[in-house]
Amino acid sequence: MDASGEGLCALDPAHKRYLRQRFSLSEAQALSINIRELRSAVLAVLHWGPTWYDPHNRLPQHIQFHIDNTSAVTWANRRTSKHPTSQLYNRLLSLAEFQYNLICTASHIPGKLNVMADAGSRAWGGTDTISKVWSNLSASWSQDLIESPFDDLSVVWEHCCSATPWQSLPIPSTARTGTNGAVLQETWDGPDGSHQQARLADLDISPRTAGLEEPTANASVTSTALSS
Repeated sequence: MDASGEGLCALDPAHKRYLRQRFSLSEAQALSINIRELRSAVLAVLHWGPTWYDPHNRLPQHIQFHIDNTSAVTWANRRTSKHPTSQLYNRLLSLAEFQYNLICTASHIPGKLNVMADAGSRAWGGTDTISKVWSNLSASWSQDLIESPFDDLSVVWEHCCSATPWQSLPIPSTARTGTNGAVLQETWDGPDGSHQQARLADLDISPRTAGLEEPTANASVTSTALSS
């Protein structure tokens, strides 16, 4: 993952998909870089958590965020912060872990190795060098669009607080643009037993199996890394 003064980018190299969000002027001025970096991790687990969830696997899946900001790494691992926005993001991370049977951790990646995510957080049009780098690196990848209510994480938390009989995350309707522009739909059973539907690209990815690995004989969790 990475964030800049302009936006953020989260990558899932295993399935060649990414998320991007451009900050409004008020967000860019109000949010510290630490908060922006943590948001990229939260958006990743909120959007891709439903596809990682496996109702037939009792073992939690390990999701590791690769972030080049040490404060965001610490917040994500310890789930403690005095910043109210970070506290909100950490609550969403913990709720996603519970709802999708995940274990989320973060590790530091040197900025010089974070080339693609860095380009994705900065390339917002134009013919500058960074835009060309992003265009070349993401040519064969698919983008998952960030739609309401996930474009405002405070609204997502309000939804969770109003859910009954227990807190529950909304399921994203994942609009994914493929290399040929096609957008498909697929349905599956959600973690609460409800029938869910999401729009998926023309990729060989099933919501039941995307991002999941077969557990080894000695493993207590399966693992997926979100590299940057």
